[in-house]
Amino acid sequence: MDTGFIVSAETWKELTPERREWILYDTMQRLIVEVRCLRKWNRSMAFAGGAVGGALAALGMKWLG
Repeated sequence: MDTGFIVSAETWKELTPERREWILYDTMQRLIVEVRCLRKWNRSMAFAGGAVGGALAALGMKWLG
C-alpha cells in the first residue's frame, strides 16, 4: 500500500500544480482507506473486549456470589 515516496519541501516547490493536486488526492485516498480499516479493527476489538469482560464478570459473579 505504501510506496515510500516522500516529498521534501524543495521537491514540492518544483512540482507543477497539477502534480501537487494528484499527490494530495492520492494521500487523502490512502488516509480514507486506513481510517476505514482502523474503524473496523476498533469495532472488532470493542466487541471482543465486551464479550471477554462479560464472560469474566459472569464467572466472577458465579464464583463469588
